[in-house]
Amino acid sequence: MPAGSRSRPRFLTRTQLSLRLFGSRNRGETQPHDRIERSRDSSIFNAGEDSNSCRFFPTRYVRHSIDIYGETGRLQQAFGDNVELTVPVNIQWADQTSGSNGDGTPDPQFQFDFTESLRQASVEARLSDRSGAKVDRVVGLFHIDDKIAFASLWTSFAVRPISIFPYRQTRRSSAAFGQLDAEVASWLRLMGGLRDTRDHASFDGANIDLNPWGISTFTGRFGTTSPFAWSGRFADDDVSGRVSSQLKPTETLRLFASAGTGYRGRGFDGTSMFTIEETLPFTSGHVRALEAGVRDTNSWLRLTRDAFDDRFRDLKATTRLSNDTNGRANVGRALSRGVEGSVAARLFRGETESLDVNVGATFPDTEILSFIFNHVADVTSTVGDRLPGAPRWTLNAAVDATMDHGRGWRGRTRFTLAYRGEESKRRNAQPNTISPGQTLLNLRHDLTTPAGFDVDAHGRNLTNGISFPERNGAVRLVGAPRTSGVGAVVSF
Repeated sequence: MPAGSRSRPRFLTRTQLSLRLFGSRNRGETQPHDRIERSRDSSIFNAGEDSNSCRFFPTRYVRHSIDIYGETGRLQQAFGDNVELTVPVNIQWADQTSGSNGDGTPDPQFQFDFTESLRQASVEARLSDRSGAKVDRVVGLFHIDDKIAFASLWTSFAVRPISIFPYRQTRRSSAAFGQLDAEVASWLRLMGGLRDTRDHASFDGANIDLNPWGISTFTGRFGTTSPFAWSGRFADDDVSGRVSSQLKPTETLRLFASAGTGYRGRGFDGTSMFTIEETLPFTSGHVRALEAGVRDTNSWLRLTRDAFDDRFRDLKATTRLSNDTNGRANVGRALSRGVEGSVAARLFRGETESLDVNVGATFPDTEILSFIFNHVADVTSTVGDRLPGAPRWTLNAAVDATMDHGRGWRGRTRFTLAYRGEESKRRNAQPNTISPGQTLLNLRHDLTTPAGFDVDAHGRNLTNGISFPERNGAVRLVGAPRTSGVGAVVSF
């Protein structure tokens, strides 16, 4: 070393940049509505439906067009051995046309046609520091912009207008967050984090009754005059957080507990706007979440048992407004509590084959505690109900068998069973809005080849069971019957 020179500490950096492009096109028939059989529905709209729920009677079958494209990028910059900057960037755009055939009859009371365009971009920067011997730190910033242009065309053969509801919405959301993860002792780890979120949104739209037949009764039905326009703006903010602990009594046993708060910002629902009341934004909602559980893991078995208790405030729901139209609104408080567990076992593992089984079940208990609304009958019939979309229990099971055939050939067969108990997708559940429990059996086989492409074959709903994703009186959506297909993925 030359005289007078000084040694400099080495500060190594590593840079990794990845980019992924994606896209999809979907052209097909939108799931049609159906009516129950004529013997249980004497309505004049019933065209004589029989007990075959897969035989449809509407004269209009709506087709959809869905295009989704985008790109994701990720920059990872390491400074030394313990400090790393991660910057993920996402850009996505989507265009869609779809519709609804109304009430599933040849002469529907109404029908909708939708067009939607979405443009979205997000960026995040996370700086993680693991240089402390027993303390990890993460701080970051997040921002997302999205723009939606949406239009619905509503044709009503009862009210007799043809109305257009165009609207545009822009939303900006920014957040700053941080988290600490500390190993207090070899058997105890504590974690905590905070997030400060700021939302800004604008919403502009209109209702235009084209009245092509000159006999529209829109004004008398909804108590307002079309055309009318609206414009809304709001800003919202929230500070949410979470603390958790993890205990390690033995090498295979983990105990954990957490408590936190969550936030869902204000918003608009521009699907269809018949009155000014429906154009008002709903306020933000909050949740307080508690959870505790056990993880027991060894070389061939993993057991989990969890208990949770979530309390919601300013819960959102589609409800009837003062003029008997439907709108998104804050309806009150609710709880969701219960237990869930899973078992994952490796039954066999050889040099070229393996067999795994996974079983999980959830038993939630949900209840609407309060319902703030000016229709007394709706309040009385809703308080005490289960939350929409919350069955009493669900069960999932899977069997996975893999086999390495050598020379780059590899096969995997997966058999799944999914059970979902009866549920209503609507608040104020009634017998004619409750979908019965359903069990779905699926089978899939994937084959990886050494030629740069993979092929698969699958069958869904193998027993050809009947399910109803939604019911609303005499109208319902019917789940897909037994289906099968093949596919291929090419890598280059």
